[in-house]
Amino acid sequence: MTLWRKSFVSHEIKSVIFTFLTLYVSNMEICIKKRKLIYFTGMIVIMILINCSCQLDSKNYLPDYFYPMQKWEEGMVYEYHPVNNDQLPVEYWYFRKMKKDGLSILTGQYYDDTYTPRQIFNAEVMDGGVFIKDYILYEIDSLGNTNQNLAEISANLSFPFQIKDTAQVFTSKLKWKMPTMEFPNGYLELTRDRRFKGDTAYSFKNKSYDCVEFQTNELMSDFNDGHLEKEYKGIELYAKKLGLIYYKKEIEEDFVLEYELRDTFSMTRFEEKFKKYIGE
Repeated sequence: MTLWRKSFVSHEIKSVIFTFLTLYVSNMEICIKKRKLIYFTGMIVIMILINCSCQLDSKNYLPDYFYPMQKWEEGMVYEYHPVNNDQLPVEYWYFRKMKKDGLSILTGQYYDDTYTPRQIFNAEVMDGGVFIKDYILYEIDSLGNTNQNLAEISANLSFPFQIKDTAQVFTSKLKWKMPTMEFPNGYLELTRDRRFKGDTAYSFKNKSYDCVEFQTNELMSDFNDGHLEKEYKGIELYAKKLGLIYYKKEIEEDFVLEYELRDTFSMTRFEEKFKKYIGE
């Protein structure tokens, strides 16, 4: 595997993991040690909280814990900061809702800490949950050109609204083609399983929010120059009337990634922050 290939895969997985929808999907980074482990660096957040393991009746229990789309005709930016690791970058997600052919569509776009767009997705909001329609990574090639890489989706449930019990598994599975001159059929695949754990709470801007907690199990596979993979567990907290407020990924025993929601604001303010960043 060439140095360019390692760097390229590292950048793409960095983008995929954090957001990978949560819709959030989020920024991540993967460094590959050939034929050994894949190490990730990305965007994720957590805090150990009181949690109550509850069994649920079959009903619409979770819609209020997803992003408050009814407020998003003009869109909203979510700013996430790392927890316990100041070396990780700040991440931004811009969400906006729209109606298309009678469907409720959520569009999310991820920007890195240089205000550069790295991902975009569209998801359909239905009675049973939120389902991914398309997911694009923005790739930067060796010449500095930006290209779009559209995912092949084989399982598309991003966020469930109906929970029967804690034994249910909710799966998303996406694959991106990653060809090289040496390996024209190479690809990258991310599988995420979610399980509902129960109720908890988390603070945002000095206010405590009721939350639901999901346990995640993710498998990242790189089919290029052999087959390399890494499996890891995590936690996601979704706050009532707010959405994803915190998440955590335990990549290794001594390597834990955490992010939390620090602020929300309009796209106008985001553009002002960008102008300040570039010195205008």
